[in-house]
Amino acid sequence: MQMPTNYEEHWARFWPRRNRYRLAIYGASLPLLVLVLVMDNHPAIRRLTAVLLIAYLGVMFYWRWKLLSWPCPNCHRPFYARWGPTLPLARRCAHCGTSLPH
Repeated sequence: MQMPTNYEEHWARFWPRRNRYRLAIYGASLPLLVLVLVMDNHPAIRRLTAVLLIAYLGVMFYWRWKLLSWPCPNCHRPFYARWGPTLPLARRCAHCGTSLPH
């Protein structure tokens, strides 16, 4: 079954946003973990680690909010978000059941 063209355009804008979210989550986590483990032995980098950790959390929460508020092309409500904790892993809209394309 072919999706309408506007759905294809909608999802074409979605995938880069999802990839930026994944990069924000996974890309900086290993270097920050190393800094946290090393900072006990090197007090001079504690401030740097704290600043980087705060920046990481800010970027992570920003992209999470952007991803969770992405509108479904069918019902135009947030694809992932409902009240309460939500993980952006679902393959279907939380409201109308529209599936992510493969």
